Amino acid sequence: MILNNFTKKSKWALWLVAILLIAGVSACGGAQPEEVALSEQVPVRRGSVDVLGQVQEITAEILDIPEADVVETADFRDDLDADDDEMTRLGEAFAEAFGVEISEQEVNDLTTVKSAVDLIESK
Repeated sequence: MILNNFTKKSKWALWLVAILLIAGVSACGGAQPEEVALSEQVPVRRGSVDVLGQVQEITAEILDIPEADVVETADFRDDLDADDDEMTRLGEAFAEAFGVEISEQEVNDLTTVKSAVDLIESK
């Protein structure tokens, strides 16, 4: 009888704790992460990201081409048809995405996708 009574009290105590925990999480809004606009995100550091993948994604977006076309050996001007304005936009986008400074001369010296990756990794 005593053991049976203790078990009932324990069950009620566990239910009460569970309900209080659920109520507490609900009151806090469930701690759901908020979506952050891309422009408000912290720049990605080179050591924690696939630089080639990011360069390919940025290049495809700015040049409005399929990401599959942006291979390491692709020449920005000859293979991907980037003009001077697009190269400037690429340089700015790389600088912002990776939190580095890229000079106008460095942008002008970029030839292939690999050269952009190497430049970013050297900074």
